[in-house]
Amino acid sequence: MEEFNAEKELKNLREKRKIQRKSKRYLASKLNKYGFQILALYCNGANTTEIHAWLLTNTKIKVARTTVYRWIKKHDQD
Repeated sequence: MEEFNAEKELKNLREKRKIQRKSKRYLASKLNKYGFQILALYCNGANTTEIHAWLLTNTKIKVARTTVYRWIKKHDQD
């Protein structure tokens, strides 16, 4: 059985972490498909809870209310 080589193990670990850090990909939001409708509802006075309810009843999207809030905060151009 080989002896434990800490330097070699640390080098391998750092190489793996470097690869993992580079492999992040961000996906587009599910809400982008209905962005126009979401912003239209919001501009006409709907709150995020009402928009969330609309998404659940009229689309097949299931997201949290806070996701709707953050999406609106990011895309609202008021």
